[in-house]
Amino acid sequence: MSAEDDIIQLEERRRAAMVGADTATLDEILHGGLTYMHSTGGADTKQSYLDGVGSGAFDYQQVDAEDRTIKLHGDIAFVFYHMKADVIIRGNPRFLDNRVLAVYVKEGGAWKLIAVQSGAIPEPAP
Repeated sequence: MSAEDDIIQLEERRRAAMVGADTATLDEILHGGLTYMHSTGGADTKQSYLDGVGSGAFDYQQVDAEDRTIKLHGDIAFVFYHMKADVIIRGNPRFLDNRVLAVYVKEGGAWKLIAVQSGAIPEPAP
């Protein structure tokens, strides 16, 4: 299996774990030094993100990834994609239409997600 295939598989596992609130799977995929930058400008560490998913503060109903591009540079993988998601954030339903950069690092033979940067796609002007 190629590195790109490994990353795609991890991204699909991560997406399913987000929707299923599967913090055990997320714990396996996420790097201990994770920084997760949300489209709101808020940031989470690995632990605060796991706590948010586990408590239902981030309740992902559906997450779709489109237009995915993976760029490898040694033991770093950059994953660029368009994410559409229905999520309930601290009790407030939201539809997210974002561009996302997910960064994986390979350490000890395993790929781990170390950074996420998400930005909202602005609605077209009328």
